[in-house]
Amino acid sequence: MSDKHQPSALPEEPSAAWEPVFRTLGMPLYQVRTEDRMALIQAPPEDFARILVPEVREVLLQHGKSLGYLFVMLDLNYPGEE
Repeated sequence: MSDKHQPSALPEEPSAAWEPVFRTLGMPLYQVRTEDRMALIQAPPEDFARILVPEVREVLLQHGKSLGYLFVMLDLNYPGEE
């Protein structure tokens, strides 16, 4: 029995796989890290509202799913903040 949601291979460099969608949305090229089948977008807190606009959120979710991730999340541990 196979898992129809199991990707054949997740991207080796997750941030590079997200660059086109960030550019299309006119967003900065955020770092994306992964844990298992989760993509975590590392954005500064001041960008959260923009990312969570329903139309933007939907594009990001669909892109993540197309790459084989089950979850797309904002990483609250933004690098560079102390």
